[in-house]
Amino acid sequence: MIIFVDNKFKRHASIIAPVLRHSKVTDNFDIIIDCTDKLLNIWRNSPNEYVHVNIVQQTQNLLLAIFGFIAFDYDLEAFDSDVSPCKNEFVQTFRELLSLFDIALYWPSALLAICFKMHPRIRRLKVILERNLFQIMKNELNERSESIS
Repeated sequence: MIIFVDNKFKRHASIIAPVLRHSKVTDNFDIIIDCTDKLLNIWRNSPNEYVHVNIVQQTQNLLLAIFGFIAFDYDLEAFDSDVSPCKNEFVQTFRELLSLFDIALYWPSALLAICFKMHPRIRRLKVILERNLFQIMKNELNERSESIS
């Protein structure tokens, strides 16, 4: 599935390989296919006059949707945030954090650690992500308690 040619990617492979083990992928294959079908339907239903499609952002949304369904059994509405960007605070915050990680890849690790602890924007993003994750968990617990009753 993924080919790592150089030793420079060995660390990446050691992190990603356990996630992509056969048993973990096949157990959640239906979820992966359903989310991919949603993205393909969005592409099919888009107006024909648009040639440019933001594939990078939409595949990030696909991965976020798959992550939401597998990890939390929760629809993060990642695909809907393309239509109205302010609709889903969690997806927007996650995108901002990913954009910061793109920049931070080139920083020294000591500077990165200090910046992640002290930078107000990163601290705000962390608070928003934690609040949304706790809200997701709270909703899930409420749904489970209602289904038990």
